[in-house]
Amino acid sequence: MDEPDKRLRRSLRLPRLRLGPTSVLVPLFYFGGLFAGGMLYPGYNHITQLPSELGALGAPHPLVFNASLILTGVSLCLVSLAFHRALRGLGARPVWARSLGISLMIPAVYFGVVGLIALPDPRHNAAFPLLLPMHAAPFLLAKGLSHRLDLRQIAWYLATTGLAMLVLLAIALGLGNMVSPRNAGLFIRIYAAAAFVWIGIVGPLLARQLDRDNTEFTVSAT
Repeated sequence: MDEPDKRLRRSLRLPRLRLGPTSVLVPLFYFGGLFAGGMLYPGYNHITQLPSELGALGAPHPLVFNASLILTGVSLCLVSLAFHRALRGLGARPVWARSLGISLMIPAVYFGVVGLIALPDPRHNAAFPLLLPMHAAPFLLAKGLSHRLDLRQIAWYLATTGLAMLVLLAIALGLGNMVSPRNAGLFIRIYAAAAFVWIGIVGPLLARQLDRDNTEFTVSAT
């Protein structure tokens, strides 16, 4: 096997080792910490109270939720690298793979910051702009997969998820005055589901596709 074929084979095999399990960890760490922290907070209301209150100064067990935020950031950092490598293995142009990696790496920093700096420190909320690039990630991944007709359904799911994230972000910023103290906690959890669940779904699907591509490549090379 010549050197270009070896590089292609490595690009197909390496993402499979990380993307599937690591992508599932992102929603698992976030929602695991969210519900575990809520269980340890007497009287906490998931409908009305914000997630950050679980890690705020004065909360009964702030370390539980803050640690989950840091772990979410670490796993998101690994996912950004795995998605970048996966897109390259699936034949996407480098610009889409790099852009996707950056759009997830910056929010990974955000979760690390808010996990280390709890409320009421104003730096906690000031870190919010670091989260914004995450809203581009589903669109970038969909674009990176657009050349693959066999992955069209995944691309459409990603585009729909991206639109949902943008709509929910606009509502969170005041569109329609739909968010109030009576439902703020519920809304943030719906937003978090839109932002995290797609990672845990699409990661294993792409890892499986990479496995199939690698098998076909191995058969054709023999």
